[in-house]
Amino acid sequence: MIVKTHAIVLRTRNLRETSKFLTLYTESFGKLTVVAKGVRQIKSRLAGILEPFNIISVVLYKKENRDVHYISSAEIVEPMWRLTTNFDALTTTFAVAELTDVTMHGEEKNPLMFTLLADTFRQLALHENTYPMTFLLFQLRLITLLGYGLDIASCIICGKKLAGESNVYFHIPEGGLSCGECEMRLEKGTKLSSFAYQCLITLKNVSGDVPDPLIGENEREIAELHGVLNAYIIHHSQSKRVLRSGAMMCVS
Repeated sequence: MIVKTHAIVLRTRNLRETSKFLTLYTESFGKLTVVAKGVRQIKSRLAGILEPFNIISVVLYKKENRDVHYISSAEIVEPMWRLTTNFDALTTTFAVAELTDVTMHGEEKNPLMFTLLADTFRQLALHENTYPMTFLLFQLRLITLLGYGLDIASCIICGKKLAGESNVYFHIPEGGLSCGECEMRLEKGTKLSSFAYQCLITLKNVSGDVPDPLIGENEREIAELHGVLNAYIIHHSQSKRVLRSGAMMCVS
């Protein structure tokens, strides 16, 4: 059948000499793998439209019980070329797209996920110097949307409130944080700095875009927090894939 939907291009790879495979996250059907025939030809009208990260309107030949579908036509809704203009923007956007690809299963409709992804790309395109915090906000909202849960207010072992604690530890399998006293018994958590913990507390309660006061000079601590949250998401999604974006976003 022929269907039309809004979609976001997550990634592309070449198919033979003139075509491409595309992974799309669509508003109406969730994640789809599609073929764009002839898109790599010089005269193709789709060449600039089907670039990674663009928000598009696409018409598909969608066949039931098939893993791959075909593009009939597409047009730009929101171009996202700004996301490819510098290294920081590109690596952050790639990380968002890859995490979406890894955690979303094929053809499971989730309009909230489409909205989260589109809003994150818009934030990254419009606001420079917010890339690390925008990715953190995306990770936390993805955790909530996937229903994995993440208790950051209280110790998951003794229940004590963690506000004001100088030693806080992140526990991936248990799905939360512990205080220093409980960590002495467990000895398997990842220690968070005061800055990293404050980031979690603040961003967990943000309803809109990243708040400016959080934009600071703590790049290494932010990168470590990215890694912990990525590991948490991958563990609870039971994905076997290794995130390539993790290494790209590490601070040297």
